[in-house]
Amino acid sequence: MQALEKISKNKYLKFAVFAFMFVCWLLPFVDKANYMTYEVIGQIGIGVLAFVFLILFKDIYLVLEVVLLFPFTFSHSMTVDKMPYHLFVVVGIVLLGLIIHMIIYKQKPNKPKFLLGFIAIAVSLALGGLLYETEGKVANMLLLGGLGFAFILLYIFLSASTKPTFRELCALITYLGVFLLLQMLVFYLMPGNADLFLKVKHLDIGWANNGNSFSIIMLACFPLTFYAACNNKRGYKSFTLYTLCIFEILSIIITFSRGAILAAFVSYLCFVIAAIIHKGYRKKMLWFVWTGVLTLCGIIIFVYLYDKTILDAAIKNITAINLNSINGRVPIYTKMLEELKEQPIFGFGMFHSFGQGGTEEIPYLWGHNTFIHAAYTLGLLGFGAMVFHHIQKYLFCFKNRRFEKVVLFFSFLATDIYGFIDVSYFFINFMIVLLIILIMSDNSLREE
Repeated sequence: MQALEKISKNKYLKFAVFAFMFVCWLLPFVDKANYMTYEVIGQIGIGVLAFVFLILFKDIYLVLEVVLLFPFTFSHSMTVDKMPYHLFVVVGIVLLGLIIHMIIYKQKPNKPKFLLGFIAIAVSLALGGLLYETEGKVANMLLLGGLGFAFILLYIFLSASTKPTFRELCALITYLGVFLLLQMLVFYLMPGNADLFLKVKHLDIGWANNGNSFSIIMLACFPLTFYAACNNKRGYKSFTLYTLCIFEILSIIITFSRGAILAAFVSYLCFVIAAIIHKGYRKKMLWFVWTGVLTLCGIIIFVYLYDKTILDAAIKNITAINLNSINGRVPIYTKMLEELKEQPIFGFGMFHSFGQGGTEEIPYLWGHNTFIHAAYTLGLLGFGAMVFHHIQKYLFCFKNRRFEKVVLFFSFLATDIYGFIDVSYFFINFMIVLLIILIMSDNSLREE
């Protein structure tokens, strides 16, 4: 048994899982004509892999890696109401593995620290639009209720079956950052896409069909990669991880997601200040900062000399901001808050905003603010659940002065700053990343 547990921590096995899952995304992405065949076979294979890990290993760190990367293996965009049927097979395989795992290793479900907040959100999802009559209301409520229930079960069972360190959390999130960077690289290497690089706000890697979806995930990644760089005692590894962190931030800039760029800048600046204040990281952080500044200056000079029009296009895309309407958000906020008066308790339901709008002023009715969107779709019940969850999340960070919790704070801060400009929650890929971060941070930093 001890030999099996040692295998579960083997770095080469972790790399093999990473490579397998990346290929499961790559094949359908490059072969559009047969993408569904590749995707069905690959994702069911991923489900079987998770099942095997659940049977073999008591500590399910490898399963967390599979769960974390799985939402990013879709080579096409997908909405909640258009999930492929094979996905239910994958979920069934994993749930069966979790049940058998609990029986074999006699592990009892525990009560994770953030459980009540997630239950409140799940209940508000299921009850969203309760008093608003619309076609398919009951089916939508059952679907969202079922998804919320499955999410809660996944949270409870995964929390009970792993005892990771905070360094392992950072390593896992760093894998995700590399996974996304490779996807971006493949996109720009595809025929015709190289001409879009730094000129057009366009990125479509399947699960993310725009730069905003990509950036919200990277915002959660880079603070943890940054910590891994600061905390690594080997100079070359520390420098490699910091370089990777810089690439993660640069990838956000490349997407031209203005809200994400703002969030990255604010959280990065605050993180640097906090690390410089911390005596243990001060020297290394100052060295990192100067290296980063010189690298950025070097990139700007190179692009300018190579093709000045690229730099001009990049600056134009990044600075294209209408302060009067906040790029069309003010009319959306006004309309949503005005209509909320009609359904203040349970809102209009999560699916109501789809297809709404259609005017020049409001082309589509998407909240562009996590809390406003929660209030509009789930009512004051959903708004209150979202506030309660965030209070839980930040109280955990402030409970003591451990630098690991400072790192978590900046990871949360980056995504939540973005959430005031666009919707971060309710994007299933982000919710899975958040779930894994909360599970591993709770178990590694739990106060005894």
